[in-house]
Amino acid sequence: KPEGILPVLLGEADNGKKLWVDLAKHPHTLVAGCTGSGKSTVLHTIIANAVNNGDVWLYLVDPKGGVEFGIYDKKVATFLAITYNETIHMLQLLNNEMERRYQLLNKLGISSIDQIPQAFSKLLIIIDEVADLMMYDFEKQNPKRGIFERLLIMLAQKSRAAGIYIILATQRPSVDIIKGIIKANFPARLSCKVSSSADSKVILDRSGAESLL
Repeated sequence: KPEGILPVLLGEADNGKKLWVDLAKHPHTLVAGCTGSGKSTVLHTIIANAVNNGDVWLYLVDPKGGVEFGIYDKKVATFLAITYNETIHMLQLLNNEMERRYQLLNKLGISSIDQIPQAFSKLLIIIDEVADLMMYDFEKQNPKRGIFERLLIMLAQKSRAAGIYIILATQRPSVDIIKGIIKANFPARLSCKVSSSADSKVILDRSGAESLL
């Protein structure tokens, strides 16, 4: 296991060596993959790593009613949201926690958790099927229209220094869902097979992911 604030073993590379990634160095990640591509396996692998690290609080969002992440509820997840409103509530709590941590960083005289990794427990947020939440967030009849995107961007812009890391996963990485402001704040990309070269260009900025096994 390599040094790092939040090391994750994703599996094996094509040369047979273990592929480790420190999520603290790649703090916010977009994950894409069509049905059956292995996207869910990737997310469960990351969750298993977080549990194994022992000092990570898991905040999970599963808009499919808990079908994917329900097994973690009340066992390893600090918070599990399965509806749009629950997700809004969770993001509000996380933004408050981020501000609280910034106040503590100021008292400690440091600018980032990188300087004192033991200052806080790490928070890992995994939002599955983010396209479903974004689509509802855009609907005119939604009384909370735009709040999900606004809270998500507020969190992504400042949370890294406070030890808060975000993963967004989707089956549909289309331009109208994964907009420029989202891509700008989620620089790390992980793609399983997607349905078209257009989807590949959205998630990876180039084609190729449509040809994966």
